[in-house]
Amino acid sequence: KSLTLKMPLGTTFSPDADEEQTLIRSEEEIFALNNNQSKTLDFIGYCTELHDSGCDEGTTFRMDQTKNTDLLNLLSFMDSLRIKDENTIQHAIWSITDQSPLGYVTLDTDTSAARKLREYICTKTGQANIWYNTASEIVETPEHEFVIVPKEVKGEITFESTEEVHLYGVIKDSTGKVLHTSPRVINAPAGVEVTFDFALTVIGWAPGKYSVVYTNNGKEVINQGFEI
Repeated sequence: KSLTLKMPLGTTFSPDADEEQTLIRSEEEIFALNNNQSKTLDFIGYCTELHDSGCDEGTTFRMDQTKNTDLLNLLSFMDSLRIKDENTIQHAIWSITDQSPLGYVTLDTDTSAARKLREYICTKTGQANIWYNTASEIVETPEHEFVIVPKEVKGEITFESTEEVHLYGVIKDSTGKVLHTSPRVINAPAGVEVTFDFALTVIGWAPGKYSVVYTNNGKEVINQGFEI
């Protein structure tokens, strides 16, 4: 007989190998199946374990429903915000399952939704909210491991000057070593709020914590951290 079938949000696909990724659906799908009809469904399955490898050709999966309530609630929250961007969804999932840095969770087209999503993730993971976005690429190695490759860190920096300033900026690693010196000097009179855009290419940089430091007459006036 004819059927109307539903694949719920949070449907999981567990592989037959323990070291491979469990996949999950981020949205609900309803479809009709007529009498004696067969149908092939194509859909995106998101990885739920950054630390595990991708599947091989021929991997078989068992379909189930996630028991991870934090992950299910995240998917429902993103669905309520109508977030469809694949990278955003994937990085948000990894931020819950693997504490992946929050900077990778970004939406260029809707800053309101991105802000709400980040605030939600912070309440669930204990991560501090951040001032920057990290553009990145997800790469699968020949060994089927997933690697997040950062490309660029961008954000907005604001401070209030108490005196006339001529700001010189550098980037430091977690040991305090200067890795990059900005050629741009930021000038501002006393008693104003200064806001400027920050962008830094980070291709090839090692994962870790870094700092954006600006000085005026050798005195540090801005120190904002970021993580890749």
